[in-house]
Amino acid sequence: MVHASRDREDVVNVRAGLEIYARTMEQLTLDQLEKYIATHAEFVLEFKRKHKRYQRRDKIATPAARPPRLGDYSNFLEWMKRQPGEAAQEIHSRAQGKGNLQGHINRNFFGLRQFLLAYPESLERFRRENADTYRLSADATTERALATFVRKHAADEAQFSLDVWKTYLPRECGGRAARHGGTIGNLNRMLPLVARYLVIRTRR
Repeated sequence: MVHASRDREDVVNVRAGLEIYARTMEQLTLDQLEKYIATHAEFVLEFKRKHKRYQRRDKIATPAARPPRLGDYSNFLEWMKRQPGEAAQEIHSRAQGKGNLQGHINRNFFGLRQFLLAYPESLERFRRENADTYRLSADATTERALATFVRKHAADEAQFSLDVWKTYLPRECGGRAARHGGTIGNLNRMLPLVARYLVIRTRR
């Protein structure tokens, strides 16, 4: 809150109050200031690193920020068709129309690609997760991170509408859907699968 006044009595009272407040403070020598800075330097550097990471999350959602080697949805489906495991085969089948879930798979690919590229720590983690056994409902940290990303950083693309994706996302993840079988089942499988796909593409 800012207080502004041209009244002389107000000015006198404010100055008097500031003088009283100033007398409660301890003097700080230059040596003490340097020690304080040295003690908190790592904290400041970490804050700067986080701030840059947040800025990067804003930019990574823009398609122009992504290298072409990451491929597109059709590349992902071709890659997934060749992968062993029940999860990959199930997601590929759903992408082809099984259960009328092809729209879910398409939107999840674009949305999760944005999320994983914006959170490299999650990309590194999920490439090691087992797509057949991972359960997002038991991973509150990822649910919160995904919800934050959806609300603050995710963006529309030429073939992707953020608002439509929200209809397929559980409320715990920033969307509007209930956490039912098809919705959460797709995410369980696709977080590790999309992460693995991206890691392979980025190493080319």
